[in-house]
Amino acid sequence: MKRLLSFASFSLLLISAACTSNDPQPEAKTEKPVEVTINGEWTLFKEQKNGKVVDSKGKPTAVSIEFEANGYFVFFDKITDQKMIDSGVSEIQERYKGQFTLNGKNLKMNHFVNDSLITEEFEVQTLTADELVLKNKASNHVEFYKK
Repeated sequence: MKRLLSFASFSLLLISAACTSNDPQPEAKTEKPVEVTINGEWTLFKEQKNGKVVDSKGKPTAVSIEFEANGYFVFFDKITDQKMIDSGVSEIQERYKGQFTLNGKNLKMNHFVNDSLITEEFEVQTLTADELVLKNKASNHVEFYKK
């Protein structure tokens, strides 16, 4: 009986030693690709009107647009001049807000001016994690935004 118990113990020890390995397992890379989305706050840094490029750097206000995940947007001016902010002017001056839809490269933005519904359609020329380029389909006006 002692021999059988010793043999069973030895076999169990041998099997458990064979199942465990000291070789390091290569870690599986779980990097998820960064999902690029239009959601977030974008600030206009230059625009192209009628073939001329207009740079927005150095101005006391910055034109911004914020797209929310629920389909709403707010288009506003952000005051960047500290003297103006200190004089009591609100840091954000809202121009308008509304709803947007993005289908592929087509961006449609709806908002009201008084009682009239205004619809603007844009072609999304570039959308990366930190850059957005929109081309107005009606006027060929190109706007360059950054996060």
